[in-house]
Amino acid sequence: MNLSDVYTEIRKNSTAKTLGGIRIVPLPAEQDTGLFVGIRSTSDATLLLFRCSSPPKTRSAKLPSCQAFKTRFVTYDEPSPATTWIELEQTKTMYSDQFMQVADSIIKQVEACAIPANRPARFIECVKGWRDAFKRTGAGNLSREEQAGLYAELWLLGTVLLPHVSDPGVAISGWTGPSGTPKDFQLDSCTVEMKTTTSSKEQKITISNATQLHTTGNPPLYVCFLQLEEAQGRGETLSARIALIRETLKGHYHLGIFNQQLHKARYRDPHSIYYDVRAYVYVSHSFFAVVDGFPCFQRNDLKEGMCDIKYSLQVGALANFRISQDDVIKRLKQPSSPE
Repeated sequence: MNLSDVYTEIRKNSTAKTLGGIRIVPLPAEQDTGLFVGIRSTSDATLLLFRCSSPPKTRSAKLPSCQAFKTRFVTYDEPSPATTWIELEQTKTMYSDQFMQVADSIIKQVEACAIPANRPARFIECVKGWRDAFKRTGAGNLSREEQAGLYAELWLLGTVLLPHVSDPGVAISGWTGPSGTPKDFQLDSCTVEMKTTTSSKEQKITISNATQLHTTGNPPLYVCFLQLEEAQGRGETLSARIALIRETLKGHYHLGIFNQQLHKARYRDPHSIYYDVRAYVYVSHSFFAVVDGFPCFQRNDLKEGMCDIKYSLQVGALANFRISQDDVIKRLKQPSSPE
């Protein structure tokens, strides 16, 4: 179940059941867990609701809230007899991604509780855990797209660069994207710009600025396009990929440099609780050489007054520029030629 898709369907369904001004639908499950998702009609706010079979023992004053969400008890007369509900409501749209992670975690915890009478307490305890996490770390830093982008760079680092360069320090020092360099990887032998997508339909590469693919040809510039599937319960999480690279670098001086680059990329270890609900399954990857004829802007193409240029490339149109990973690896093992 993709929770975001469920909320999207509720927004489209104007005939959904309404409870206290909230359009709600029960979450599909093998048993009635009392969990509902909802959208508040007046504000379009996102909610996760739990229908209590008996009045909760927790007092309203002790319900957890933070900058990302608020929790409250509310009693509705319908369906008869009057029923108490726990409402978890997203407070600001800027925290929508974090709210989805919180809601998904709560759903799993409540569904795993075999005793129905204990489910309200399980719901609230889970919310408290997230409340405390937000207090320690803030509401997370990396957006969904930023998480996928960082994972893609670390995939290239751990899968292609580290196993094939003579010194791990060369690969780690070459990972310069978090420092704000024009290319994600800048080595003596080559430069690489990393691009990724988690969409099964979107076969395009987005170029975020006009100078991103500028190259003199020495060292050569490659674009690596990685297609991933976003998944839950399978695949590799961002924090698992980081742990794998840290293990590879254990005892090496450049482990500290790697951690510094992670910090520059705004990754914080305590935030892994937000990121671990999302994992990535490898689908495919391709390398393309940016050479004469490659569809991109070069310095001579830019005229005075041109600014804020962004564009996309259709992957299918880049077939003539595709190169094998073996060719990239051979280049990694070579020094750059003098200009």
